[in-house]
Amino acid sequence: YSPDTHPSEGLEQNYCRNPDNDEKGPWCYTTDSEQRYDYCDIPECEDECMHCSGENYDGKISKTMSGLECQAWDSQTPHAHGYIPS
Repeated sequence: YSPDTHPSEGLEQNYCRNPDNDEKGPWCYTTDSEQRYDYCDIPECEDECMHCSGENYDGKISKTMSGLECQAWDSQTPHAHGYIPS
């Protein structure tokens, strides 16, 4: 991925995304220091939902299946990672 071919790759705010095309669907790093990441519960449908593995999901769900708040993608706290919007 590069900024030219994938600007931001949808990594704005703390929304659930699937930047690595995970077959289990959209996920996010959590704000819980004990749980690094979790998958998101996004229904398959027409609006505010996903299709297939959610590789193109760009909705605003920002909680995981277990109810944890997602960590903002531009934050490295509490979990450092390599998915940086810029």
